[in-house]
Formats: sequence, C-alpha cells, structure tokens
Amino acid sequence: MLGLLPADVLARSSAPMADAAAALWGPAAGVLLAVVMAVSCVGALNGWTLLSAQLPMAAARDGVLPRAFARENRRGAPAFGVIVSCLLATVLVISNYNRSLVDLFKFSVLLSTAATLLPYLAGAAAWLWRGTGGRSRLAAAGALAFSLYALGGIGAEALLWGAGLVVAGLPIYFWLRWG
Repeated sequence: MLGLLPADVLARSSAPMADAAAALWGPAAGVLLAVVMAVSCVGALNGWTLLSAQLPMAAARDGVLPRAFARENRRGAPAFGVIVSCLLATVLVISNYNRSLVDLFKFSVLLSTAATLLPYLAGAAAWLWRGTGGRSRLAAAGALAFSLYALGGIGAEALLWGAGLVVAGLPIYFWLRWG
C-alpha cells in the first residue's frame, strides 16, 4: 500500500487496503474488497462470541472458574458465560467511551492479544524452566522471545489492561483452588 498511494492519502484513509485495491483495479475492486473485509470482521466477531462462552465453560469444567460457567441452557448453550462475557465487554467499551470506533476496535484487538500472550509467556517460561532436552528448551526460548517481542509491540496501555484483567481473575482462581 505504501508504494501505491501517497502518504497523505494513506494517513487520511479509513480503509487503506480498499483504497489500494481501487487504485490498482478500479473503484469496484475497492468496494468489493471492503465488503469482503466486512464479512471477515463479522466472521471474526462470531468466532469471538462463541469463544467468549466456550472458554469459560471449559475452564469451569476444569475447576478453574465457578461451576455456573459450565451450566448449559436447555439448548446446550453456556448462556451464563455468554451473559458474563457480554457484560464484561460492555464494561470495557463503556470505560473507553471517549475513543472513536476505530480506536476502540484497535484497543479491543490489542487487549485480546495481550490476554492471549500473557498466558503464552507464562507457559513458555515454565517450559524453558522445566523442559528437558536441548531442542525442547531451544523451542521454549524461541516461544519466550516471541511472546516478549509481541508483548512489547502491544503498547503499555493494552498490556496494563491485560495484566489488570489477569490479576482481577486471580482471587477467583485461588478461591476455587484452595477455598
């Protein structure tokens, strides 16, 4: 995109890939690419919605979250997990009400990346510390280096929010583990 569009056009663009497609193949290609990207976003949103219930349900079945998350309604859906996840997402959106929609989406993506990478970092560190064999430890060191690099690219705000969310869940974990 950097070679196709002038820097000032890219700086103002809300859809740089669609603008680049339009510059290469015409306005219809730009619109088509924008539609395809919107469909992709809807698919990702559906996937996140499904995960927002399935992951807590699996954690509850493993004894890491309260049993209420493992309950299913008469249709087999973990309704409690969906409701709690939606409430938490709503609180995050409301707490960032002063952002534009693009900034809010970017923050949400960075926060979900941080929430994924923090456990990945812990797992890689544990693998490096407890692993056996040279190849295994080399892979663990690579995973640890990648997760540190990726966390560094997330930015301080999303990293602090992610760490705060992890810390907020620790009392529940300890209560269920030793309570």
